[in-house]
Amino acid sequence: LFSLFPFLCLLTIFRYILLLETIQESTPESHADFPFFAELLSEIKITANAINEAKGRAERIQQLTAAQSKLPDLPFTLINRSRVFILEGTVVKIGKRKKSYVYLLVFSDLIIECIQRRRNLSYKRTFQVSHIKAATMQEDEESSAKSIGYSWSLEFFDENSKTLHFKADTEAIRFQWTNAINKAIQDAKAK
Repeated sequence: LFSLFPFLCLLTIFRYILLLETIQESTPESHADFPFFAELLSEIKITANAINEAKGRAERIQQLTAAQSKLPDLPFTLINRSRVFILEGTVVKIGKRKKSYVYLLVFSDLIIECIQRRRNLSYKRTFQVSHIKAATMQEDEESSAKSIGYSWSLEFFDENSKTLHFKADTEAIRFQWTNAINKAIQDAKAK
């Protein structure tokens, strides 16, 4: 019941906003109470925005805390005011000689690669989003014929100019991964 309290408070505030907007629309501008309703409505909207922002920050912290709890061997903390969780899941990493399943966690500033062992994740390495040039979809029909499937890659800006290749089970999942990572890259460039 207590977990619903913030949600119910927010609903109540938005109902007050609707009520005050209706009253203000019905009140002639020449009426003595018109400025009072306008000021009250403005103050309640400011309060509602502050509540929404606080709720968003709390949700982001909760997502980061949940991700941190999945990685007990992570050598740093994920909790950071500017970090935003974007996407996570298992993908197939395509190496020179073999394919392996890896678990990726994508955040606004970094990507964490993990190894999945039974139900546990083990930290492998971190990629800074600012070092990634792009996440690109591979359109090579020949590779699809070899059952590589819906592949995509991460191209890096470092001295080795390395590229990592991954495979998704469907076109939609490939699109989801490349879109999420490219959005993180664009957001990092904008900062």
